[in-house]
Amino acid sequence: MNELLRKIRYLFEALIAGDRPWGCVRLAFTLLALMLGLLLFFVGFTPLVDTIFKVFRTIYHFILNLFPSPPPAPAGPYPPPPQGPVYPPPSTFVQYIQDVLFALWGYRRYFIAFLAAITIAFFVGGRYVQDIYELASYRKALRYVMISVFGLPSYPNLEIAEGKMQLRADEVNTLREIGGPGFVIIRPGNLVLFERLRSPAAVRSAGKHFISRFESIKDVVPLEEQDGVWPESSASTKDGIEIKVKDIRFRYRLYPGRRYGGFTSRTWEEPYPFSPQSVKNYAYNRTIDDKGQINSWFNTVKFIVDNAITDYVSSHTIDELTAPGITGDDPRGKIKQTIDSPRARKSLREMGAEILWCEIGHFEITDKRVSAQRLETWQMKWSGKADLERAIGEARRIEYQEQGKAEGQAEILQSIARSLEELGLKKGEALSRVRSILLIRTAQLLEAMADRNRLPEGDKTGGSLPAGNTDLPKLPG
Repeated sequence: MNELLRKIRYLFEALIAGDRPWGCVRLAFTLLALMLGLLLFFVGFTPLVDTIFKVFRTIYHFILNLFPSPPPAPAGPYPPPPQGPVYPPPSTFVQYIQDVLFALWGYRRYFIAFLAAITIAFFVGGRYVQDIYELASYRKALRYVMISVFGLPSYPNLEIAEGKMQLRADEVNTLREIGGPGFVIIRPGNLVLFERLRSPAAVRSAGKHFISRFESIKDVVPLEEQDGVWPESSASTKDGIEIKVKDIRFRYRLYPGRRYGGFTSRTWEEPYPFSPQSVKNYAYNRTIDDKGQINSWFNTVKFIVDNAITDYVSSHTIDELTAPGITGDDPRGKIKQTIDSPRARKSLREMGAEILWCEIGHFEITDKRVSAQRLETWQMKWSGKADLERAIGEARRIEYQEQGKAEGQAEILQSIARSLEELGLKKGEALSRVRSILLIRTAQLLEAMADRNRLPEGDKTGGSLPAGNTDLPKLPG
């Protein structure tokens, strides 16, 4: 019983909302209803019994004249010649047709009223469809109503290629503006997401597909790898300096799903793998711009990549980004790692995308005063280093000079000591002679030092006596 009720329900729904052959069934039911209406009008204004009698009598005589009985065979020993079918004379057909036409013509006003009601219903329905969907052509709207009800004259076609609908600039296609019924031809490398009023209907790939009423095209998804390029992205560093990241390039595609994964997923049998869930994420998880409009897929992926770049820049100083030699880091490589992190990949998968590679150009400081200040700081840093090196050299020069003086004084004392030893003074000798000896020796040393001070101009060391000439001339007896 339940199975019977299910079948009856299916037939009823198909009769009301079915497409293709069911449109012809609806047309047949409409014509049948028209004929029954005429019959009811005919019965309502003629005695019922007389009407039924006339109808059956006309049908009976018409059938008898279509299949008349053959004439009796003549008597004789020979068989009768073969007889073909005997048709009623033309006047009989004409008479029957005239009877039917005159019978209908007498009730033509009722037929016209019934036909006018159906015609007006279609024309009003076409105007309603044109107003609801804002169609420029009323003819297209009326044709859509005819196709939806009867499947006539023919279903429209729409081609999908290169990630978009192939339409002329001024072409109005009801499959794009309204939806089914019709045929959608999808070329390889493209996907189409269809939806109903309350939920997604199906994800279809390459081929020719029939879409029924109440189905419409939600989005066309390209399966080829896409290139993303935008000139710059602004962000603030950890120390509050605004910079621009220039020439950002990346390549992305529709996320193929876990069962494919990686770059080796494409095969000759399936060059464009895809995941139905990724297609739904592509269509329904878009971001909204400041004007309240839905962003394109590129802008959605760009938003995630830009967030990864901004997060990295805001967590590092300007020197770590523009002068990585100080810390030994690679900021561009770190940004790529941030974009390739599990967190960023999860955000991309929620948008139905997968990043294949990303390339960062260069960093530019927005405020020119920062560059001037950095140059001045750099100059001060190296100027300080130069002053430090000069101070160290001057200190070493003074140290060496004092050391030379001390060594010279030591040499003088050693020379005087050796001279006194050579004199061989005995006990009790007069101190006056020692004094004269010291004066003479000091005079000789001063003369030797004066000679050394008269060296060439470039020698600034001054001071000490040569190591090999420390002995002065001996005094006389």
